[in-house]
Amino acid sequence: MIQKSIAAFLASLLMVGTFSSVTATDVMLYRSKKACLKMVRAAKPTFLFGTQDKAIIGALSLSDCNLSAVYLEGAPLYWANLSQANLVGADLKSANLRFANLSGARLTGADLSFANMSRADLSYANLASADMTGVNLYFANLTLAELQNANLYGANLMGADLSNANLLNADLYGANLVGADLSNANLLNAVLTFANLEGAILTGATLPDGSIGE
Repeated sequence: MIQKSIAAFLASLLMVGTFSSVTATDVMLYRSKKACLKMVRAAKPTFLFGTQDKAIIGALSLSDCNLSAVYLEGAPLYWANLSQANLVGADLKSANLRFANLSGARLTGADLSFANMSRADLSYANLASADMTGVNLYFANLTLAELQNANLYGANLMGADLSNANLLNADLYGANLVGADLSNANLLNAVLTFANLEGAILTGATLPDGSIGE
């Protein structure tokens, strides 16, 4: 069942719609995107420890790939290497990105709503204006991440490392920030209504009202 669902996902990546809106001036990017997606389609699912519930697209490195505006909803990409990848405007809604390496990735305006990104590495990633409604970032690494204007409504950021992250104007309404490290983070004008900050580290952080956390 899992193998069939992954196969269906991989096949869908090369549908015509995946490359919509590409113009002649984007031909270089188009070829880069096509090459990257062919790598995904050619990959075979790997099963860790011989159990079906550990199915992944094994040993797949998509670092530095151009995957801007691609459709990856529900994609099984846990443990995938997407460091420095271009995912601007990508649809990653409900994707499984547990333990994924997204360090330095460009995710501006991407749809990450309800994605599972627990323990993922998003250090130095650009998530400005990304839709991260209900995203699971349990113990994720978001050190120095760019989250300006990001929508983190109801997000789970329990234990996440947000030190030195930029959360200017971010919406964290109802977010779970229990035990999160927000030291030296920029929370100016951020919405923290009903957010749970129990045990969160706010040392040196710029708080929504402009004051500095102690």
